Amino acid sequence: EALELMGDVRKLDWSRWGRVPQGEWLLNMYARAHHLLGEYEDELEVADLATRLYPGSLKGREHRVRALAAMARLEELESAVEAALSLPFGETSPGTVLYQAAEALRTHGHSAEAVVMSERGIAWYEAHRPEQQDLGTPGLWANHEARARLLWLAGRDEEAQRAGEAWAAAFPKSLTPHGYLGALAASRGDLSTAARVAAELEAVDAQPEARRNTLFWRAAIAAYLGEIEESFELLREAFANGYPYGLEIHQKVYLEPLAGYPPFEKLIAPQG
Repeated sequence: EALELMGDVRKLDWSRWGRVPQGEWLLNMYARAHHLLGEYEDELEVADLATRLYPGSLKGREHRVRALAAMARLEELESAVEAALSLPFGETSPGTVLYQAAEALRTHGHSAEAVVMSERGIAWYEAHRPEQQDLGTPGLWANHEARARLLWLAGRDEEAQRAGEAWAAAFPKSLTPHGYLGALAASRGDLSTAARVAAELEAVDAQPEARRNTLFWRAAIAAYLGEIEESFELLREAFANGYPYGLEIHQKVYLEPLAGYPPFEKLIAPQG
């Protein structure tokens, strides 16, 4: 339905649309919808159009690496990553491209390659440490998140814990890094910390915008605690409260224990 509402963005007058930032947003949404529908060749075509129209932006390159990972075109993926490493960065960075490549590789069954790509991303962040940047630095949130998640993907749990703590310290009012730390604790078997964070999230008396996030992170924690039915119900409630269905759900990193559970697979299947 999203694709129908947008029409074929490849046929727009890009001599006009290409002059405004909203044009890039439209291409990103279109590419994302194709990925979620498993239409990776179409996603790649849109990603290449975005890169041609917005050569200084890394968003199109993130879609490119996701599509190539899904199609197991790993040599092209390597070339796409290398091309991104030399670009300037702001809201997104070469580090986030490495992270997106690593997560897409893991999602699409290339586990060993995902770890290698994660290590490359971690090395990039060693030279661009987000905790050493000012709060107003463009892309600070994305870089904190990407570094923490790369460490998770690489299985470097203690460092992932410290990166999550740095992320939470930089954004103390956000529930997301707090939820990340709870899910990480559950994945490590730290039951007391996971239970404490889950209880803290449940106790938040917040507006619906926040509640949908607390429900998602409680679902992630429950999944890694092996509470599959409870996790599924929390996730379904998160969707009912407005949690967005998007790449995070498709990539399943925080919900991997639910993979293969029929109600979960039915819930996240595209409806188009």
